[in-house]
Amino acid sequence: RSDRVLWETFIEKHHPPQPLEELLGLREERLVQMLRDKQPIFNGVTELVQRLANRFPLAVGSGSAHRIIDEVLAMRDLRRYFRCTVSSEDVEQPKPAPDIFLLAAKRLGVEPAKCCVIEDTVSGVQAANAAGMTVLAIANTFEAKALGQAGSDQIFTNYAGIGDTLLN
Repeated sequence: RSDRVLWETFIEKHHPPQPLEELLGLREERLVQMLRDKQPIFNGVTELVQRLANRFPLAVGSGSAHRIIDEVLAMRDLRRYFRCTVSSEDVEQPKPAPDIFLLAAKRLGVEPAKCCVIEDTVSGVQAANAAGMTVLAIANTFEAKALGQAGSDQIFTNYAGIGDTLLN
């Protein structure tokens, strides 16, 4: 579920004094600060992006806000490798609906059936499947079993394996 839906549910249940937009803003500010302080990028991601960008047009399709996507991409100067970014802010329905990935494919000018999505969440795997795309899952956030049950085409335990598969 999107952050907005989670916060709406929280507000219904707990009735905090702050309005929804303020809570969303506070969460985003804390997340940006954490990203800047910790720079939490999984080992192998930078190398994978660099390798794939030499051969394929790349896009980011994320349930996060654009501000968060931009912060993550700035960490290792990764923005230059991506032709576009698509956020849940850009679509009507967030993951597991296919909207994010379909819009990314459209912006890249690539048919969805010719796209390959690298995902680490169950809702992302479901969204990519619903978009008719090939899904390579990385078991770093969710267990391989859950990603497989969600419908990933192949599951990896490291990013180098994904690069080797796509480039060979």
